[in-house]
Amino acid sequence: MPIQIEDDWRRADESGYPMSIQSRNLLIELWREESNNRHLRREAFSLWAITKDEADIEILRNTKSLDELADYILKQRIIRGGQQAVPEFRNKLTQDERGFWWHYGRYLDSLTLAQVR
Repeated sequence: MPIQIEDDWRRADESGYPMSIQSRNLLIELWREESNNRHLRREAFSLWAITKDEADIEILRNTKSLDELADYILKQRIIRGGQQAVPEFRNKLTQDERGFWWHYGRYLDSLTLAQVR
């Protein structure tokens, strides 16, 4: 997907014009359907993740994340402040030789981050 589309939606969201619930629900259907092409699923997820809603944590938590979207789902759970993602985050940190996952520590409060160690 061209970056321009994501940038346009991000700017609209930041300006107070979030994606409609109907559009987000259609995107959820696309990225949750495991029979869909992995590229379609990844792009649908990226577009869906631009707009944030209170229900997102629950949606992400209840999504089976054993496939190629697992890391993307975990990242969004952390970004949205999902405290229940901390054990999975801790596992990623222990396996992370390059320090990539530490970048997501900035989304956790200091007490939670201290528990990650």
